[in-house]
Amino acid sequence: MHLQKTTSSLRYLAEATGGFAVTNTNAPEAGVDRMLAENGSYYLIGYHSPAPPNDGRHHRITVRTRVPEVEVRAREGYDSPGKTSKQPAVTPLDTLTRSVIQTRGLAMRVVAIPAPLPTEPSTTVIIGIELPATAAARAGRIEFAVVAIDQQGKTRARAQFATDFTSSEKTSSVWTRTGSRIDLPPGEYQLRVAAVGADNSTGSVFLDATVPTFAAELAVGGLSLGAPSATSVSSADRLRAVLALVPLATNELARGTAVSGQLPIKVSSKGASSPLTITATLVHADQRTVLLDRTQAVAREYAAGAGKVYRVALPTSLSAGSYRLIVESTLGRTVVTRELKFSVLPER
Repeated sequence: MHLQKTTSSLRYLAEATGGFAVTNTNAPEAGVDRMLAENGSYYLIGYHSPAPPNDGRHHRITVRTRVPEVEVRAREGYDSPGKTSKQPAVTPLDTLTRSVIQTRGLAMRVVAIPAPLPTEPSTTVIIGIELPATAAARAGRIEFAVVAIDQQGKTRARAQFATDFTSSEKTSSVWTRTGSRIDLPPGEYQLRVAAVGADNSTGSVFLDATVPTFAAELAVGGLSLGAPSATSVSSADRLRAVLALVPLATNELARGTAVSGQLPIKVSSKGASSPLTITATLVHADQRTVLLDRTQAVAREYAAGAGKVYRVALPTSLSAGSYRLIVESTLGRTVVTRELKFSVLPER
């Protein structure tokens, strides 16, 4: 499975269970020494909770000591199960999204692209999902769930959709794609994407996403590569209402692949009368630069509703190697740049 673990996810998991995470270091052995030391010096304390049993709520726990200059590290709380008679059935998707770690099994590659919305909550996250074509065809119909958890561990939104891969068009691609969107207010989130196939295959991927406010005079979303999907995906209609193309969840392209860069841009009503220039540049690994497009756009078109998605086609004749796609948006004196790295694979 393609796992997209992040530093904040590891820290959240460690701290929620009373531990610590060793990240962003070239000397992990120091963390091992600390683990061994702490495993030999800890207290196991039990107490009777005054909360009613089976109330279905989360209860916080605070541990203090009268000993000065002592750092206390303990679990921050516990979840009390609800009464059996009132507990809804837990689906396999619920089990996957409630787990604190990703689940191996059905392989997935996932990308999250923030974009503005014309209605509340005014922002959304486009979810692009790629699965191995053979595994998707074997699973047939796959149920997906996307859950957004904020920095306090609270579930802020949930989206669920399904894709039937049994009728997918036969292609030479090793991966097949689907996607949808989850509408969220601005903030920092952990997104948990889970999948359950009709053949009982399961898998999940966790990734972090930052959703901006899009309140600036020139607000720009996430730059992605997109291509038409060979799969008829009804749920992707929610996605295509924001992005015309299902975003690719990989930065490795086969030679000759027809893809486009796509970038949501929103201009405030105040900036609608200012000149808007959008420039797309392709930079090769040897720093050779190719100007793909330079557009003198009508700012008013990017000021209505959720703005507008700028698109630029990449050349299908790109040779094998590494590239950077740079899109620069200029409104008056304001300049916002988005960059995306990708590579073209050599022919086999």
